[in-house]
Amino acid sequence: MFIEEVARPGRLRRHYTQNIDCRHNKLAHLSQNTIWLHGRADTLVCHLNPSHMKKVAPGSFRQWVMAPYPLYKRETQKQARAGKRRRAQAVLRTKVLLYGEPSPDEAKITAVFNDDLAQPVDALSADMP
Repeated sequence: MFIEEVARPGRLRRHYTQNIDCRHNKLAHLSQNTIWLHGRADTLVCHLNPSHMKKVAPGSFRQWVMAPYPLYKRETQKQARAGKRRRAQAVLRTKVLLYGEPSPDEAKITAVFNDDLAQPVDALSADMP
């Protein structure tokens, strides 16, 4: 792929993508410089605590998506053994930006984008389907 050839010698400063399918992961040099604007399908996040994330391979995706988050599962079992009331069950969902949701990565993306704007640009390319 042309863009991977540009990224290989370090000539690509940044690659911004709206794709969530992680197909860019197959291109090692490109993926190092990729900013995922809408999230990634290969990353799952706990809906109760977004700082808890898990990377998953395509083969294990079905096993993990909407599965109870292991840390909270142990906590729930501990609560039950102690005779305390149950807490909300934490589940993992894809780290993909849904309509109307605020972006949890907005500050990071904005900082990187502003830094890129301050640098001289010699070429732009559109990632077309």
